[in-house]
Amino acid sequence: MKMKYILTLNLLWISLLSYSQTESAFPQEIIDKYIIFNSMEEAMLNPTQVRVLDLSNKKMDVFPEKIATFKNLIALNLSNNQLKIIPPSISQLKKLQYLYANHNQLTFLPREVYSNTDLQELTASFNQISDVHYDLSNLKKLSSLDLSNNQLEEIPTEIGALINLHKLNLSYNRIRLLPQEMTSLIHLEYLNLSGNQLTSVSEVLSSDFFRHLEELYLLNNSILSFEKQVIMDSFKKINTKVYFIAPKK
Repeated sequence: MKMKYILTLNLLWISLLSYSQTESAFPQEIIDKYIIFNSMEEAMLNPTQVRVLDLSNKKMDVFPEKIATFKNLIALNLSNNQLKIIPPSISQLKKLQYLYANHNQLTFLPREVYSNTDLQELTASFNQISDVHYDLSNLKKLSSLDLSNNQLEEIPTEIGALINLHKLNLSYNRIRLLPQEMTSLIHLEYLNLSGNQLTSVSEVLSSDFFRHLEELYLLNNSILSFEKQVIMDSFKKINTKVYFIAPKK
């Protein structure tokens, strides 16, 4: 009973952590610099002026195709809707840098999202995404990727192409293995792999590769005790905070 209670608390904590990190949506510098449009009706009155569009919590089940008319759009929030598809027409948003699509019913992200060379933040947590099967090499500017609470079973080897990634959250999926290509993510500062099916990870998760890592979350996996110790010893050298259980507040 006690173990079940602890596990429940861990799951609740990491879910709240992921929610708080992603639902703040736009970065402060975007909020300070631009007007935020909160409806399509408002935005359509002056489409060339729309840089930031927040369509979260609109009960939308269809992606508004007229979004493609906002040629200067740099930040788009589609979170907390019932969207099942983001259409290829999103490729017409040539200046898009921030895309948030949390808490929808997406089963995949279209190729056009991964082809956006200016994208800096991509968040699609709490969906039903089972695969990332497109080329990621165009996302050279991506600094934050959150695909937590989906149905991913593997991390694509192409993830090594995300050379400017600082923050990666793949928690609460179904991942069993970490590809060696992850060691190319040398600028990572935050890595969350909690709630997966990982057992042996120490060959990839080492301070030899992740010299800038500040926080590493590995809660609710099946990592063996000796593996945990190897990881702790490795990251102790660079003062990384490593969590196998939820930290006390």
